[in-house]
Amino acid sequence: MSTVILDTITGKSTATTITIGSTPVVSASANSMTIRGEGSAQTSIQQGLCKFWVKWNGTGTAAENDSFNSSGLTDNGTGLTTFGFTTNMGNANYSLTTTNSSVEANNSQTNHHTSATSTIKMETRSGTANDLLTDTSTNFGQICGDLA
Repeated sequence: MSTVILDTITGKSTATTITIGSTPVVSASANSMTIRGEGSAQTSIQQGLCKFWVKWNGTGTAAENDSFNSSGLTDNGTGLTTFGFTTNMGNANYSLTTTNSSVEANNSQTNHHTSATSTIKMETRSGTANDLLTDTSTNFGQICGDLA
């Protein structure tokens, strides 16, 4: 077996496809790169990446435990937290996934509250019959969508 070690691949022509054997596996054009997925399906690398994620503690002095593309958080009161983006989203129609693992409130849930291109506000509710806003210690959020 041979090993190829290099820093740059330069094509012999204007072709922008990397082929292994007879199978094209990566295609590139201006601001777009796709990779071969299952079967003959192509997956956009830019569209498939998470553009923001955060793990935070909402109890006491709210603070991020770790994050990506977050410029910080604002504690907006019980159960409400706003996060700024280091790099803005292209529009406010992005997809948000949230969850939490809370000892403070059984069956609690973290949800979307309001979204903008530069911020996302999330809310945490108790999950009880009265569904009150509550602070919880272990919260997670991630966003997929287009960056500006």
